[in-house]
Amino acid sequence: MSRSVLYTMETPALSKFTGIASALCGAALMWCAQAQARSAVDAKPQDAALLQRITHTQHRLDVQRQLGVQNSSPLSTSYITEKAQCWLDFSRHEALRNNPSPVPAQAQAKALALVDVLEAAGDSPLPGTVLDSALPGMPVSQRMRNDLWSRLDAVKASGAMQCSAKAVACGEVMLVQAAHLHQRIDWRYARPYFGMAEDLVSQAQDQAKTCK
Repeated sequence: MSRSVLYTMETPALSKFTGIASALCGAALMWCAQAQARSAVDAKPQDAALLQRITHTQHRLDVQRQLGVQNSSPLSTSYITEKAQCWLDFSRHEALRNNPSPVPAQAQAKALALVDVLEAAGDSPLPGTVLDSALPGMPVSQRMRNDLWSRLDAVKASGAMQCSAKAVACGEVMLVQAAHLHQRIDWRYARPYFGMAEDLVSQAQDQAKTCK
């Protein structure tokens, strides 16, 4: 049988195959377009009310920070101010990433509770016990990297916290955020956050060593 005859016989089948392939490609393109549209919708903040609460809490915290600068805040006030800021940063970061868990709202609530403490204290010094405020009500089910927590506890007990307040406060919060991401996603995703926490711990220790 000649090549021309074979070609003539196969043309209808080839046309049918081409038509099916085109339909599949068209369906795939439509699915991709729909998926992109869904992604665009999902990229929008899911909880506008939470973002509003974060903004409102940030405003109140900014007021307290300014008052602290004017009044030369004691150590406990500085630590709580930085802790509140780091909880807010944690909350905002996860809310904007559309984290569906209750953790972003819990982090905002912890920031708000610390702002309430600052506002209630006014010019009065806060009790030293607030230096342990990181642990109660943590928005994760378990504590991870106890070695880093122990290093932070050692800095807090060293008497050099006036030089390390921010690094300690944010190191504690970053450890909570890393543990949450480890539980919600996996260790690969959480690893950079544990790295940032370790950097903050090392910074806190270095600051404590050179504190005068």
